Amino acid sequence: MTGKNKRSTVSVGKRGEDAACAYLESKGYIIAARNVRLGRGEIDIVADSEAENATAIIEVKLRRTGTLKRPGAAVTKEKQAKIVSAASAYIAQNETKYPPRYDVIELWQDGDGFKINHIRGAFFGGEPQERFASRLKDRYN
Repeated sequence: MTGKNKRSTVSVGKRGEDAACAYLESKGYIIAARNVRLGRGEIDIVADSEAENATAIIEVKLRRTGTLKRPGAAVTKEKQAKIVSAASAYIAQNETKYPPRYDVIELWQDGDGFKINHIRGAFFGGEPQERFASRLKDRYN
């Protein structure tokens, strides 16, 4: 990837995360942290939901409209393990109001905006990829 393409991808990714945060805030979530690097991984968004009694550990995945794979399919078993590792370190260092829940926000670029799908409880502390994939399939069929 060239420097220009990488900057463009980072810019779209940041806009996608900004859109995810705006979506979450519109649903009553309080953003506690963004882009937290701890342990072996990174947490895109940490957000508290009083209504759902959850501290959501959120992975944001973005794809261009027209791609065949769902964005959430990129949250592999290995990626889940890295998110759980980072979340464990985050929770050890920060007081959270609620128990953690692992969510995925799927975004599809749509012109200048994004289509958003929020999958609550997408996986559970490193849940086997097969079960996560099965739940993705169940939610969309």
